[in-house]
Amino acid sequence: MSYNIDVSRRRVLAVAGLSALGLAMGSVAPASAQDATPDASPVPTGLGAIPAGGPDASGGWSFTDDRGVVTQLDQAPSAVVAYIGIAAALHDFGYDVAAFFNGESRENVDPVTVAPDLPFDIIENLGSGDALDVEGLLAMGTDLFVGANYDIAGAQVIWPVPDDVIAQIDEFAGIVAIAYADGTDVDRLIQSNANLAGALGADLAAEPVQADQQTYDASLQAFSDAVGAKPGLTALFM
Repeated sequence: MSYNIDVSRRRVLAVAGLSALGLAMGSVAPASAQDATPDASPVPTGLGAIPAGGPDASGGWSFTDDRGVVTQLDQAPSAVVAYIGIAAALHDFGYDVAAFFNGESRENVDPVTVAPDLPFDIIENLGSGDALDVEGLLAMGTDLFVGANYDIAGAQVIWPVPDDVIAQIDEFAGIVAIAYADGTDVDRLIQSNANLAGALGADLAAEPVQADQQTYDASLQAFSDAVGAKPGLTALFM
C-alpha cells in the first residue's frame, strides 16, 4: 500500500518533477511511526535514508531528517510549526500543524494561493522565514520546527530562516530539515512528508488519503499514456 499527497496542486508538482527529472515514478512505500526505513527508487545522489521516525517504547519521540540529524524529544511533539509547503502536505496526510511560516518576505504571496486547503482559521501564521516571529514560536510552546533545506552540506539549515535565528529556535524546539534539492526526487519528497505525518500520529491508511493515492496514481498513468502517444514531444515545466 502506498501513500501520497492530494491531486490538486501537488499532482502538478509531481508530474512536472517526473518529466523534468526523467524519473519513472512508482508507488512509494508504506509509512508509519514504527515502519522500517522505506524505499525510494532511485535513491537520490547526496542524500541518505529517507527521513523517518516516531514514538519509541519509552514514550519518547525521535525523527531523523535529510541531514541525518536525529531530533529526540521526551514525548511526541504537540506544537509543530512548519514551512507552508510542508504544512500543506502534512494536512493532506491528516495532520495539522499549530502554525506555519512563509518563504522570503519579498515574495508577498497570499498564503491562501499557496496552500488553499489549509485550515487558516485554526493554524497561526508566524510570518516570513527571514522575518520569523520567534516570540510567537515561544509563546505557543513550539516543540518541533520543520522546514525546507536546499543544501544539506551548506550553512543554512532551514530556508530562508537565518542561521542565528535557527540557533535560537534550537534552544527550545527540535528542528527537522526536509530536502528540496541535492538530488531529491518527487517520490522521496512525498514519502518524507508521509513519514513525518505518520510519526506525528496521522492515520496514513485513512480513506481520504487512500482515495487521493488512487486518483494520483491514475493521473500519473494518464500522463504517461499521453506522453507515450507522442514520442517526439518536448515539454518545458516551470
